[in-house]
Amino acid sequence: RHTRYISVTGVQTCALPISQGDHTKPVATIDTKVTPSKSYASLTVKFHATDSKNKVFTFYCKLDRAVPSTCKTGKVMTKLPKGTHTLKVYAVDPAGNASRPASLTWKS
Repeated sequence: RHTRYISVTGVQTCALPISQGDHTKPVATIDTKVTPSKSYASLTVKFHATDSKNKVFTFYCKLDRAVPSTCKTGKVMTKLPKGTHTLKVYAVDPAGNASRPASLTWKS
């Protein structure tokens, strides 16, 4: 059995067994909407992923320049320094296929 190392934005996140039949990348979507002219002291970010073969995903979130880390929908963003922030969300399916990032930008 072979192993594939997956990468989210160049950071090796985990090793997964290679699935012979699943090469479909999931699509990550951020459901939370923001008003560009508004500043948010706190923001709850909800997201999901779709894929033709899977319903279970591991999510990785990357806030601004931070290293991606695992996260779950409903992530609360609070106590951020004033300014503009971008959250990127990646979905990885059980076969190790990683999505392109979904992103959300807002002001705090």
